This record gives sequence, C-alpha cells and structure tokens, in this order.
Amino acid sequence: MRTDCVVVGAGAARLAMSRALHEHGIDHVVLEKDRVGETWRTQRWDSFRLNTPGWCNLMLGDVERDDYATGQEVVARLDGLAKDLPV
Repeated sequence: MRTDCVVVGAGAARLAMSRALHEHGIDHVVLEKDRVGETWRTQRWDSFRLNTPGWCNLMLGDVERDDYATGQEVVARLDGLAKDLPV
C-alpha cells in the first residue's frame, strides 16, 4: 500500500494539517510516538489557559467567541479532532 503523505506528530498544528489533507482527499498517515496532544497533557501546568480567544481557535470546534480554553479542554478537543483522522 502506498501513502501520499506522512505527517510527523499529533499536536495541534499537525492535526490541522491532517484535517486539511483529509478534506482534500489526500491519502496520509499521522505518526505520533505518544498520545494525541501529549505535550498538552504532560508539559502544561494545571491552571494553563490559551492566551487567544475562541474566535482565534476555530480548529478546536464550537468554542465560545471570547472563551479562553483550559489545557484540559484543548486535550479533549484534540482527541475529538483526531477521532476520524489516520493517527
């Protein structure tokens, strides 16, 4: 079997790339040595929040316009984003 593209890493930016490839019908695979969004899970403090409001983070899905997502919310949304992607 041949794959047209390999995306290395399953953080936010790489999942956005995977989503774009998926939407354009490009066969690809995402390689990740840990879980999706691992650095969000293990390298952020408990009180961490994004410093950009929801309207700047459309990739994360249905987010309130002026909401600043917590680290746990970002992890949950990344997991949801990755569900139908070839990770």
